[in-house]
Amino acid sequence: MTRKRWHYIKTLRLAYPVMLSQFGQVMTSMDDSIMVGQIGTIPLAAATLANSIFIVVLIFGIGASFAISPLVAQADGEKNPQRVSQLLKHALLLNLGLTVVLSALLFAFTINIQHFGQVPEVASASVSYLHLLNFSFLPVMLFFTFKQFTEGLSSTKPAMIITLLGNAINIIFNYLLIYGKFGFPELGLVGAGWATLISRILMFFAMFVLVLQSREFAAYWKAIQ
Repeated sequence: MTRKRWHYIKTLRLAYPVMLSQFGQVMTSMDDSIMVGQIGTIPLAAATLANSIFIVVLIFGIGASFAISPLVAQADGEKNPQRVSQLLKHALLLNLGLTVVLSALLFAFTINIQHFGQVPEVASASVSYLHLLNFSFLPVMLFFTFKQFTEGLSSTKPAMIITLLGNAINIIFNYLLIYGKFGFPELGLVGAGWATLISRILMFFAMFVLVLQSREFAAYWKAIQ
């Protein structure tokens, strides 16, 4: 195997889990739209409107978190674990502050959604769903903080696995809460919002436990306390 080919393979092994993780974030709103579309055009339009607003704000937050990976990778390459720990601490503080600002912005959009030129039925239906998406913003940002941190240490598969499992959980709870299956309440579009919130909380919790318990990452977490 040539040296160039070896580098291509190594890069692909690092990159494909990152690509799948990013795809998984897009799939969450797509899953909601597909499953909500089965109950009517108004809920589908409301879900599309809410997700269109949410994704713009979310992309800004995720984009800010992308700075973590190269900084962590650089510090790791320099064999400077203390700097890696400090980067994790500062990333958490920065993303928590950013969450407050972006959530407030999203809340402002939500309470003024009637001015977005949509029919009243669609605007009204989207409000509760968008509020639940807003509640999910904190666990998303915390998840991405740890995701970018672990990816900066060249560990890209855990976040991919957690993201794909999170999508599966979202689909399951969508089925239970949108349609009211197996004794769960039939909540329609609001059920999709609860499913998204639950899946994102579980994704953050799984990522946090990974960093807390894994030998590869635990020392960095302990060093910031």
